[in-house]
Amino acid sequence: MLSIDYLATYTVGKFHLSHWKFGPTELRLLLAAGNVAVFHNPAVTVFGTDWRLFDFGGAIGIGGMGMMFLVAAVRHISQLYKEEAILASAPRTSCKPLRPSGSGRSQLQHK
Repeated sequence: MLSIDYLATYTVGKFHLSHWKFGPTELRLLLAAGNVAVFHNPAVTVFGTDWRLFDFGGAIGIGGMGMMFLVAAVRHISQLYKEEAILASAPRTSCKPLRPSGSGRSQLQHK
């Protein structure tokens, strides 16, 4: 997730490590609580299925990071789209093909 944050900092100009008010400190506290819970009971039952605690936590973590990626990507794409200067009054150049080259591609001539 850090690489996404670094790229977003470069392109959008805003750096943050926390997503949904859940940052590195909260992750460390959750991991510490999981370590204490493993000493008491290393397995959990979810919807009638037995899981090892860290397997279940890893599955939840993967889902959470995937959601964070999708939300951040949509936000950054929409922000960059809004900030992009769309010049409706800019002159457009028309292109007409000259003659096909030997490679099957046509060369273009700009007016």
